[in-house]
Amino acid sequence: MSYFKAAGLMLLIHVAFAGLGWWIAGREGALVATIIALAFHILVFWYAEKIVLKLHNAREVGSDDPSPMIRAFVADCDRLAMRANMPRPRTYIVDAFQPNAFVAGRDTNHSSIAVTDGLLKTLSRAEVSAVVAHELAHVKRGDALAMGISSGLAAVFTTILGIIAWPIGQRKRVERIAAGLIARLGHSHAREYAAANAIALAE
Repeated sequence: MSYFKAAGLMLLIHVAFAGLGWWIAGREGALVATIIALAFHILVFWYAEKIVLKLHNAREVGSDDPSPMIRAFVADCDRLAMRANMPRPRTYIVDAFQPNAFVAGRDTNHSSIAVTDGLLKTLSRAEVSAVVAHELAHVKRGDALAMGISSGLAAVFTTILGIIAWPIGQRKRVERIAAGLIARLGHSHAREYAAANAIALAE
């Protein structure tokens, strides 16, 4: 179902681009905007994972990491992915104080899970396992693609709006507001509730 939602979101973006192009320059504008939208879809589908990880300055980690906390995180990803009968996503760490976790990728064979070092330092191993189980559920349900599309859309529009707001000295403020609004639009309570049921995997 999440893949259908992702397709619907991409179609909505496509229509919005075409409509804007038509409004600006008629049929020719709509054609150019459609090509741009198609390029955006291809970029997001194939590279959303890399874009999201790059935006967060995430670094890949493995079972040979010198940190015991990170080795435990990777081991839990291995264990829970095996229990869920799915390939283990590539594991990443984001250097940030705030506890957070997210996934990126287009399917179970091309996905990544990232957590902040703040999360590893704040939560117990059992709690980290519950978070990992929740994120793996997002991957298995196909939510990562929809979340990647939202992130890609946020990156594009915040950059555009930031450039527009730069002359009046409000670039950072506009980018922050735009990113927050798009994040809310991409958020799904039903998706989070369904993924939350997977916490039982960690038990």
